[in-house]
Amino acid sequence: VDATHLRYEDHIAVVRLTLGELGALDIPTLMVFNKIDDLEDRTVINGLKHEFENCILTSALRGIGLDELKEKMLLQIEKNYAELSVLIPVIMC
Repeated sequence: VDATHLRYEDHIAVVRLTLGELGALDIPTLMVFNKIDDLEDRTVINGLKHEFENCILTSALRGIGLDELKEKMLLQIEKNYAELSVLIPVIMC
């Protein structure tokens, strides 16, 4: 989400609506707010942290928060990771 956009809540609503249409609301997601370095009103950051408890605040341009984003993405992947062994029979023609 572009944290600097005045109507970022509308963007979130559209994404959630689209995920619902795709039947993907149950898939784990991460709320990521980008461009935090461009926020003139720093109290917005506290507001975002309060409203979206587990959100990640980033600046892709300056590399802020990217390590946290990578860590949380990895945790999500590992949470649903399963290793399988599969035997495929060879069919001779």
